[in-house]
Amino acid sequence: MSNSSLVQYVLISPNSTNPRKKPITKITIHHMAGKLSVETCGRIFQPTSRRASSNYAVGIDGRIGMYVEEKNRAWTSSSSANDDSAVTIEVANDVVGGNWHVSDLCLERTIELCVDICKRNNIKELKYTGDKNGSLTRHNMFAATSCPGPYLQSKFPYIADEVNRRLKDASKSVKALYRVRVSWDDEKSQLGAFSKLDNAKALVDKNKGYFVYDESGKVVYPIIKELAVGNIVMFKGTTHYSNANADRGFTVRPGVAKITQIYKNGRHPYHVVSVDSSSNVHGWVNKEDITDVNVPVAKKKVIKVGDKVKVNKPVAYDGKSLRLYYQTYDVLEIKSDRVVIGKGKTVTAAVNKDNLTVV
Repeated sequence: MSNSSLVQYVLISPNSTNPRKKPITKITIHHMAGKLSVETCGRIFQPTSRRASSNYAVGIDGRIGMYVEEKNRAWTSSSSANDDSAVTIEVANDVVGGNWHVSDLCLERTIELCVDICKRNNIKELKYTGDKNGSLTRHNMFAATSCPGPYLQSKFPYIADEVNRRLKDASKSVKALYRVRVSWDDEKSQLGAFSKLDNAKALVDKNKGYFVYDESGKVVYPIIKELAVGNIVMFKGTTHYSNANADRGFTVRPGVAKITQIYKNGRHPYHVVSVDSSSNVHGWVNKEDITDVNVPVAKKKVIKVGDKVKVNKPVAYDGKSLRLYYQTYDVLEIKSDRVVIGKGKTVTAAVNKDNLTVV
């Protein structure tokens, strides 16, 4: 599962169930009961004592925030069954009390976010039935609450109709293309894009090391049937396992890694062990999460003071967790393998230089 590219602010909440247990088939819209920004909403979801969160929010200024990734279940609707199937959205009000009005800007941004969620999760139609059986649901269907407020609730039929209209228009105007690349993330390696799969296959047959990708970034040719120890592979940022017999996994971002061991477990899908360039074990990875084999490993850029960088893993130089590791930082100081990063002149943390990527 991917996340929305419309997101402009991220503050991940600890209040979630990882991963969600069901595929995404619904959207549940709430109101914030306040004139809140995405930053304020995110801070509300930070304390574990609150035991509440949402996947997304639309702030008072129309900006979109993310607090729980779509692959995980947010604690939003007083119903684990609903939240396991739903992407949940909090929407800011522009009037406190009364009918809890929501601005036209926030309503439009909510619709845009719903369209994006439906497209990426293959929800062909957003159905508002007025009860919990539809694919557009409300908080007050599952709890004794006034959320999402009278005004926003009155807009649910309009939201569903408008989302479906835009989905229909998009399906008419966009043709699916098969892209021939070395890897999905390497757009510059693309040799061509074809509406017919056979034409893309023919080009790959003439160019060893290339693959055919569909619109979602999945390899469709050649199909990966077997993997071998020593393969350099690209894997998706999905659930990975802490050991071969783990019942619960953790999540990492997409990356390139080497297979060091292959293992088949009776209780879980086929797994492989991968390691990064520093020979630190990532964990057990589902075979289905591997998209490319024999991926060329890009050379790392030399890091200099003033560079913009991202942190590859949420670990600081002293081994402590670095919460906002997915953001872009400035390089403020370099001492051997220790690099001080921050925002402007404000220090955020010191990290190992091998844990940084120049952007």
